Amino acid sequence: RSLPPEEQLIGNIFKTMIDNLSCYTTYCTNQVKAIAALEILSKDNKLNKYFESVKEYEEVGREGLESFLIQPFQRICRYVLLLKEIQKTTPSSWADYKNLTTAISKIDEIVKKANETKRVMDNMMKLREITSSIDNFTLESTSKKYISEGEFKEISNRHATKRKFFLLNDYILIVKALKSSKKHYTLLHAIPVVNCIVWDCQNFDKYENVFKIVRTDATTQIIFSCYSEVQKTAWMGLINEQISSSGAMSFWC
Repeated sequence: RSLPPEEQLIGNIFKTMIDNLSCYTTYCTNQVKAIAALEILSKDNKLNKYFESVKEYEEVGREGLESFLIQPFQRICRYVLLLKEIQKTTPSSWADYKNLTTAISKIDEIVKKANETKRVMDNMMKLREITSSIDNFTLESTSKKYISEGEFKEISNRHATKRKFFLLNDYILIVKALKSSKKHYTLLHAIPVVNCIVWDCQNFDKYENVFKIVRTDATTQIIFSCYSEVQKTAWMGLINEQISSSGAMSFWC
């Protein structure tokens, strides 16, 4: 016989499980590594063929292994949504109302912590990826944060050459592609954002969507030709945000 609604203590059940749910934080820490490992393993033709064949089973819903790796974290996020919906229809006078409030608060803390852990791990993996892609280059500081990246054309002596940049919280890395190497790029410039001024160039010869980075500690100027006005505005904004965060005065001239 089921209990009447006012005696069903769903919030209390979740409240007693909270200590066990902290394992999701550990899972998220390792999830990034697991996905990276899966990507490496998938490059093996035999393993990749096996992974693809498993998708055909009805039991897995034609989902790949990567989909199952994300599901545990998706589940704990759904717990919060479920409990909030239950609380909406629970009178505040019922015994379980306070239990629901406590459970929502505690599980939400776990989700936020897991999200932050995942964000840190994502950043760490991205920095490792950047380091491994640039020839003879290492990132020494553990406080560096990946912000953005993009391809552009560098204008020099009225010629435009394809380049790529990586924007970190404290550096702008300008690289060029290598045609034949285990590494993808070679480093051309590593510019501290604290020593940067961003200049908007309305017209620059025949090139459009142009801005330049002027170094305050050297005579170097990097002239960017972007592929659109939207891209130019976005990149100038992101670079200036990092300049401001570094404590230097930001210029958008």
